[in-house]
Amino acid sequence: MILYKDAFVEEEDFSPLNEDLIKLIVNTIVNEDLYRVLILLYRIDNFDFDKDLRAKYATLKRVKTTDFAIDSYLSLAEPLVVLKEAS
Repeated sequence: MILYKDAFVEEEDFSPLNEDLIKLIVNTIVNEDLYRVLILLYRIDNFDFDKDLRAKYATLKRVKTTDFAIDSYLSLAEPLVVLKEAS
């Protein structure tokens, strides 16, 4: 036990308290406007990477799992299979 301001606090209680304080500080500092600015800066910084991802997505958009010889049952591409499994 650690004496803290005339009260006893167990050491295992410090970890959750520390995490809660970190969350509170981050939520206080990073408000909605700052969050938007950070996302914008992140997107600017990763623009080339995003461009590559968009190109790969456009290439693979029309590819289906059955094109790779994956059974339609495993890919759940057929709605009847999904309904059968759900029931």
